[in-house]
Amino acid sequence: MHSKETFSNLNFVILLPFLVVRCLPKLYAPAGGTLQCTKDNQYGSECSFSCHDGHTMGGSDRRVCEKDPVTSMGFWTGNETKCESM
Repeated sequence: MHSKETFSNLNFVILLPFLVVRCLPKLYAPAGGTLQCTKDNQYGSECSFSCHDGHTMGGSDRRVCEKDPVTSMGFWTGNETKCESM
């Protein structure tokens, strides 16, 4: 009985390795604009772009880091963002 009580009072911690999915290449603010991401370049990150006054945006204003279900590799949705001077 004592061994059962001792065993039931033990706490076990099992550490399992996990893979952090990252999207490559890492996104940067376009020349003439800004970038804000929720989780840098990690899976699930949402990045929003904006252009400074006097610039117009080309490409996507928002991109999301998704995971390919087959390869588990990260990729960015949308197209490269550019801010072009008017």
